[in-house]
Amino acid sequence: MAVDWRSEGGVSSGGVIELGKAMRVSFVKLKENVTEDDKSKVLVVIRGVKDEFGGVIKEMSVGGNFSERAKGYEIASVAVFNGVEEMEKMDEDVEKVRREKEKVKEVVQSVVVVDYVVPVATHQSANL
Repeated sequence: MAVDWRSEGGVSSGGVIELGKAMRVSFVKLKENVTEDDKSKVLVVIRGVKDEFGGVIKEMSVGGNFSERAKGYEIASVAVFNGVEEMEKMDEDVEKVRREKEKVKEVVQSVVVVDYVVPVATHQSANL
């Protein structure tokens, strides 16, 4: 699967994420026969997550897929956190997470989420 999306604002660091930051990449597949209005509603809800969770998300990029390679996943987002602890903090607010999912459950078929940390480089001198 590959998703190509046009970002509608978000990551302000010029696309370079600092070492040690945690990232959550999400791919959303909508149900069949969903209208453009429904898709727009999902985009609005995803964009609102940054504000809804009180600044835990430092940067966010959201957009619609524009390629045929995405296996039906029409929306993608990247959320950047200062670290894993902040990302986990967001997940611990189960009630807020449930409310956000509830807003779009009628039109969302599935979501794939990948969490990862940009590794901090370690420098080791070569013994030649």
